[in-house]
Amino acid sequence: MNIWEVSPQISTPEEVSKIVKKLRKLDVSKMEDHVLELPVQIKSAFETALKYDEGDMPLSRDKVHLIGLGGSAIAGDLIGDMLENPNKVIVHRGSIPPRDTRGVIVSSYSGSTREIIQIADQVYGGLRSNVYISSGGELTRMAWEQSIPIWRIPTGYQPRAALGWALGLAISLMVRWDIVLPKQVEKLEKAATRLAVSLDKDEPTEHPLIRAALPISTTIKGKSVIVFYSKACTGIATRLSAQLNENSNHPAFQIEIPEGLHNAVEGLINLDHKKWAMIFLADPNDSPDLRETFSIAAEYFYEKGFACLPFPAAGSDQFELTLSRIVLADYVSLFLAALKGNDPTELKVIPEIKLRGEPPKSEPDPEPDPEPESNSVSTDEPDPEMESKKDVEPWIPPDDLDENFNQDIGSENSEQPKSNE
Repeated sequence: MNIWEVSPQISTPEEVSKIVKKLRKLDVSKMEDHVLELPVQIKSAFETALKYDEGDMPLSRDKVHLIGLGGSAIAGDLIGDMLENPNKVIVHRGSIPPRDTRGVIVSSYSGSTREIIQIADQVYGGLRSNVYISSGGELTRMAWEQSIPIWRIPTGYQPRAALGWALGLAISLMVRWDIVLPKQVEKLEKAATRLAVSLDKDEPTEHPLIRAALPISTTIKGKSVIVFYSKACTGIATRLSAQLNENSNHPAFQIEIPEGLHNAVEGLINLDHKKWAMIFLADPNDSPDLRETFSIAAEYFYEKGFACLPFPAAGSDQFELTLSRIVLADYVSLFLAALKGNDPTELKVIPEIKLRGEPPKSEPDPEPDPEPESNSVSTDEPDPEMESKKDVEPWIPPDDLDENFNQDIGSENSEQPKSNE
């Protein structure tokens, strides 16, 4: 099986129309609208970035650090997919903070992610230039207190649904810091414009990317997914796996080729081929040798009975290819959610784990209970216990108490309490 000679399956508009209707009944938070909004978000982010201050110019401008988790971090990976040099962006996922003099972008949609807040506090100060990207929360408060520029994303999104904003703001800042040339923004804006035109031109049920999504969703339903990917597709492989997990509540994992063929594949030897599917995600600019390695891996797993699927893309450069893959990946996850009868927005495990990681809220001191009214009947009989205390003289401390105390405590001659034994 040569994975590159397999033509991607395309569903008919009628087939897509049926699943879209089912999706829209389940999709109460309009996740599909946010997917279609991707190019508009990118262009809006470029316009919004013009009114923000980039702060001090970084002392080292060969690369930039981007600190984030989830969708905020994936934006950095996807920018790496687009650029000729993917190492221009160093992504930190809640790990050890950078210690050099390169610029630092701290990105958190909510502004309240615990791990990101902790790292933001550690990168503040010194010779680093920092900018925060957020919609609000604790990160915005820290920006005001630390006099750090805050680039705002609109509220009202799920973090993973604001990807266009995160992409547009981050790459705009990289241009302002001279990390990349202005033409990179121009290329991304052109790609966003072309994608917007194609999405406006066709109904979703007729768009080729969306029609290509349904066969993938149908094939992987009921199967856990392994995404084999090349270095050039790191961002989109991460996005696809994350969207399958979050939107579809569907297990998906990643293995990079060629590295994974020298270790990770041994762990797959006992998998039930009926319960697993393989998606192969490579780039047209990958070397012929690497593409041949993909084909060898796909052929092996196909012969073992696994479903093996190519992941198509459309576009004339890396920016267009990346945006088309984002739309395809997002629709694969949405259609799979619909096939499983799930709301693609609802999260179950992530909120509970986040809640467990938050410090317990302090409870206010309870109001003291009112003194109970006595129901006892007064008598003229004296209390024997109180009567016995009347003749006891009160204890009066001696005048030299402080002096004796200071001398006797800890003194070798001080009398030690006797044992009760």
